[in-house]
Amino acid sequence: MDLYFASRDLARAEAYAAEFDGEDAFGSYESAAVDPRIDALYICTPHDLHLEHARLAAAAKRHILLEKPIARNVGEARSIIEAANEAGVKLMVAENYRFLAPVQEAKRVIDSGALGQVRLIQVQEEYPFDPGSWRNDRERNGGGAFIDGGIHKASVLAYLAGRPGTRSMPFRCRRESPVGTPRTAWW
Repeated sequence: MDLYFASRDLARAEAYAAEFDGEDAFGSYESAAVDPRIDALYICTPHDLHLEHARLAAAAKRHILLEKPIARNVGEARSIIEAANEAGVKLMVAENYRFLAPVQEAKRVIDSGALGQVRLIQVQEEYPFDPGSWRNDRERNGGGAFIDGGIHKASVLAYLAGRPGTRSMPFRCRRESPVGTPRTAWW
C-alpha cells in the first residue's frame, strides 16, 4: 500500500513521509483529497474538524477512515454519514479495540454460546489519561474524557454484547479533569 501524508504544514507532512516510507506529502488536506493517486483518506485531526474533513473527502469521492469519535455530537455524526452515503464512499470509524486479539477471542467465546447468556461485561483500564492541547477545550473536543478515551470502552462493549436498548445507568466519577469531565468513571 502506498502511503501519502498531508498536513497544513508541508515540512511536517514531508517528515512523516520520510519516517514512514511514504510516497509523497501534501501541504494541504484539499490537495491530498483531489490527488488522483489517493483512494482513501485517514482523518486523524481534532474532533471539531471531523465534519469538515469528512465532507472534503466525500466531495472528492474518497473512502473515509475517520479517527474516533466520529464527531462531537449526533448532528455532526449524521452529517458525516449522510455525506459519505451521498458520495457513495465507504466510511469507517477507526475504533481499534475491537481488532485487538483479546477482544477478538472474547467475541469468539461469547458468540459460540460457551458462556451461556452473558449478563455482565466489565471493562477496566488503568492508564493515566491526562489530555493536553485541544483535548482540554470542550468546544473542540466535544465531550471531555468520555468522548476521547471512554468511547473505546463503549464501542468494545457494543461489539461484544450488541447494542442495548434505552437504559438508565448510574454514573459517578472519582475526580474532575481540567475540562470538568470525569477522568475515572464507572457505568
